[in-house]
Amino acid sequence: MTRPLKIIVAVGRGGEINYRNSLPWERIPRDMDHFRSLTKDSTVIMGRGTFESIGCRPLPCRENFVISRTLCGIEGIRIISSLQEALHIATFEETFLIGGQELFRQALVSDWVSEVYLTRVHAEFPRATVFFQEKLMYGRFTDDTSFLVDDGDDGGYDVTYHRYVRIA
Repeated sequence: MTRPLKIIVAVGRGGEINYRNSLPWERIPRDMDHFRSLTKDSTVIMGRGTFESIGCRPLPCRENFVISRTLCGIEGIRIISSLQEALHIATFEETFLIGGQELFRQALVSDWVSEVYLTRVHAEFPRATVFFQEKLMYGRFTDDTSFLVDDGDDGGYDVTYHRYVRIA
C-alpha cells in the first residue's frame, strides 16, 4: 500500500453503526463537525451502502472513492473495485475509510490501518442491524487519546472520542 489508512467510525454502546441504511441515532452536530474537521482535504473511501446513506453525493473538499461493482459514472466520485486499489491511487496525504461494515472488517484484519478514530455514542440502539467489529482491534491497537463530550444539549447524547493507534 502506498499510504496508511485511517478508519473513522461512530458506534453505539454495543458497537451499533447502522439501522435501515442510516445511523441508528439522531444527528449529533458536534460529531458531524468532528468528522468534517478530520476528513476535510483528504481521501475518503466508502462502500456503496455508505454512499447511498449519505445521499449518493460526494462529500465536499475531499477526494471521494466508492467501492462498488454496480455503480458507474457519478460526477465527483471515483468508482473503484477494491480497498487496495483506492490506497494505491489516492492523491491526498490522508486517507480515511468511512464505511461500511465489510470494508471495516477487511481493513482491520489487514496491516493497512494506522489509526482508528472512534466516536462512542453513550446509548444503546437495539434496532440496529449492522455492527462495528471492535474486537478485531484488540491486541493490535492502543487507545492513544480519548475524551468525553457532554452533548446532552447538542443532539441528546454524550459521546467519547477515541483515537486508537496501531501497536508497532
